[in-house]
Amino acid sequence: MGRRWRSVVAGVLAGWGLASASIAQDAPPQRLNSAVLIYPLIRADRDPVDGVTRDTHIDLLNLTSRTVQVSCFFVNAQGNFCNEIGFRLTLTPNQPVSWLASQGFISSFTHSAVPPFNGSGELKCVVLPSDPSVDAHNTIQGRAIVFVDDGQTLGYGAVAFRRLVDGELTSEVELDGVTYTACPDEQHFAFLAAQPGSETEIILAPCSEDLENQVFTTTTVQFVIVNEFEEHLSAAITVDCYLRRRLSQVSSVFKATSLGSETGHLIVRGVQHPVSALLIDRFTVDANAGAALNEPALVGGRAATIRFP
Repeated sequence: MGRRWRSVVAGVLAGWGLASASIAQDAPPQRLNSAVLIYPLIRADRDPVDGVTRDTHIDLLNLTSRTVQVSCFFVNAQGNFCNEIGFRLTLTPNQPVSWLASQGFISSFTHSAVPPFNGSGELKCVVLPSDPSVDAHNTIQGRAIVFVDDGQTLGYGAVAFRRLVDGELTSEVELDGVTYTACPDEQHFAFLAAQPGSETEIILAPCSEDLENQVFTTTTVQFVIVNEFEEHLSAAITVDCYLRRRLSQVSSVFKATSLGSETGHLIVRGVQHPVSALLIDRFTVDANAGAALNEPALVGGRAATIRFP
């Protein structure tokens, strides 16, 4: 089945014009000291029915023996508008910083303050290096644990980008495979089709963003869906700075009745700009509701730019 999946996916990519030179670039490293982190899902919102706050535990770790300064921005969509909150942190050598998104934290020891977040959104962080060396840039890693319904938790690693060459930090962080590792070109998931007792949610955020001028990125995101019989379908949606939606709301092709199988292979690709993506699979086992965070396999790389103040 693995070979058959790969042959089908290769044919789909060629048909969509995605088998381009950009795929030759490496995807971002996820287990190394890095200079830029993207947390695609940060949730701190109150359920209007039960009044319970769904929160996120955020970890940011300094993996070096030097003190590190980090600049971060939380971006969320509020109706038809996008909102950002910026802050800076000081990380002591070889130490983590952890906080709940809904509460934030203040440290008199490091003179750091993180405001409380509200809503669902993404978090982008960049290292402010103490000198131009690559080692001064590549210092951090991150992880988040999202608290969802019924006390369940969903954990994932932040998408990490390494600095590749020595140099001063500028306001424009080029995730181009030259200065920093590139943003992933495609993201591949095995997913559960929508049916009674099973629903999958997708989270999408463009890699490129102008945080300094608060000009948020809009891009079309294309989906290639391959069912268990190696038939392929397609769908698309527009993302304005951040999107969180059930797959069945994106297109009916994600429903089991349309897909023709209970599971499928999903390829996600931003058209004008590359995106970061996550899935949340929700399912029922023996009448018990469950949830699992579904991280993608990253394929290839494309250039993106984050402009920090």
